[in-house]
Amino acid sequence: MSPVPSATGSPAEGAAPPRARIAILCRVLWNGGVARMAIEQTEVLREMGFDCDLIFLRATPTASYSLPSGTRVLEPSSDARPSAARGIARRVTGWFAEHRGADASVDLDLLWRIRKTLGTYSVVVYNDQYAGLLGVWLRLVRGQAYVLMFLEFYPAESQGPGARLLRPLAEALDRLSILLAPAIVTISSGVAERLERLAPGRSYLARLGAPAPTAPPIPLADRERRSVFSVTVWDRGRHPEMYLELARAASGFRFVLAGIWADPAHFEEFCRAASALPNVTVTGPISEARRVEMMNGSLLYLRVGYHESGPGMGGLEALAAGSLVIANRDLGLSEILTDGADGFVVGRADPGEIARLLERIDGLTTEEVERISTAARELARRHSWAEHGRVLAEALQTAVGGERGRSFRPPGTRTDSRRAGGARTGA
Repeated sequence: MSPVPSATGSPAEGAAPPRARIAILCRVLWNGGVARMAIEQTEVLREMGFDCDLIFLRATPTASYSLPSGTRVLEPSSDARPSAARGIARRVTGWFAEHRGADASVDLDLLWRIRKTLGTYSVVVYNDQYAGLLGVWLRLVRGQAYVLMFLEFYPAESQGPGARLLRPLAEALDRLSILLAPAIVTISSGVAERLERLAPGRSYLARLGAPAPTAPPIPLADRERRSVFSVTVWDRGRHPEMYLELARAASGFRFVLAGIWADPAHFEEFCRAASALPNVTVTGPISEARRVEMMNGSLLYLRVGYHESGPGMGGLEALAAGSLVIANRDLGLSEILTDGADGFVVGRADPGEIARLLERIDGLTTEEVERISTAARELARRHSWAEHGRVLAEALQTAVGGERGRSFRPPGTRTDSRRAGGARTGA
């Protein structure tokens, strides 16, 4: 086996190849898909034999994940004096996604603080294009290899006046991140097509993984056929008011909205509006066990998106549970669904269109429902974290100057790229 490439070149002939050290950097540890992806990437790369560390710049109080051993969470120093520059930077960067609340800001000071630590790794995976700006710097100054996770382009219709004002800067940063990254990984085929036009030969599509089943599926007869479950991190950009309009249009169905809310005032406002509808339940934050229980109690899972390239991790979990999943074209989840076969796809996040689809699904026979549920579980099985890790390993190979199509492998690995993640079949 040829030695593993590294950011500093190949070892001398006959010498033992250096240990490939990988860091995965994620800006914020919060209850969202990006944090969960970083955790799963770390686990699957370790199972493949890599020396992989996971680093978060900071955490939010609501984050409730079980983290891989050795995970670091970098926080502002307790003795750090308030800085006007830091405050201005967080205020301005918070405008990029101001509908997601204060936690969505970019910690430029923490990024800069960790540059020396990241410089000790063979290659770094940056889990969004704003964290990837540090990768650009380290690439130019030290020649360090890195992989950029580019999840979505800045939306054409930005939320809030600050976001609209900063759109030209955000679009310029998107383009800079793409053009300078040695290798780029995305999770959406729509984004992947745009990336390939901008960075041919350096972009990879790695779908997110669905959780492996830990128990037999809940019999469909034990699930409430007219119950519709939805879970996400709710913010104004996800327009939860659409679900209230849908509840009015489909009054014969029960709608359950679970998950945390980016803005407590928005949550209270929404709960007041929902209280007038007897077929709507809003849970707010709930435990993981309770969330799974409620999802498994509903036959239907609904998630709509607005310029969201990601699938929504809840949708993948619902597929794995055999739920009948509904998504609209503006959500990345719709890319993997075949309408009427393993799920359902609507064109728009339109209450009337979704209500008509719910009535159509309600008219399906038991055999048809069983067939779609079985196909949903099979679809989830094909989207494993092992496959995500295999593609990520190929991107790592490209980042360090290796041949595209080969998996970046730790020293001593005897498997080829088709089997690099074979031991892992799910989350």
